[in-house]
Amino acid sequence: MAAFPQWKAEAATSAVWFSEIGGMDREKFIAAVRSLMNKNPSPFPPGVFEIRKEAMPPAEKRPGAEQAWGIGLKSMNESASLVWTEEIAQAMGACHEQILAHDLVGARMAFKEKYEQLVEEAEGRPVKWLVSLGHDKFGRAGVVEKAYRDGLIPSGVVHQLLPPDESVKILGPEPRLITGGAA
Repeated sequence: MAAFPQWKAEAATSAVWFSEIGGMDREKFIAAVRSLMNKNPSPFPPGVFEIRKEAMPPAEKRPGAEQAWGIGLKSMNESASLVWTEEIAQAMGACHEQILAHDLVGARMAFKEKYEQLVEEAEGRPVKWLVSLGHDKFGRAGVVEKAYRDGLIPSGVVHQLLPPDESVKILGPEPRLITGGAA
């Protein structure tokens, strides 16, 4: 491969590699490899695991520790609604004391350590996205709509969290059952 001059693929290695990637859409595969090459230039190609992970839709990926920390910090504002994973919520609990003491550096370190541990333990399990509704009722619909549009939550959760008029704006009207015969 010209892009990876130090990688010499043997036939057996290539066969295993492509059998693991085989079911992936060609365009997704190429996009994932290009993305990984841009993020982390290396003389060696990315591994099968990295390519599969990169090609996953965002809803199936857990955020990295830095992004998760940013999401978790939003939970400190009880007025704001947010969407986070179980691991982010649990890791925020691990750094709660440092946050109360206004030690954001210590809090971030504790958060990252706990979050990375939780993500490692969760490997192989689907990501569970949770919506935390803040006190600001006017900010809820936008957060829920973005989570739905990003594929993080299903339509049923939208119906559960928002009043009917708000959920209809996001999801559209519910289909009506059409029956034959006279009423």
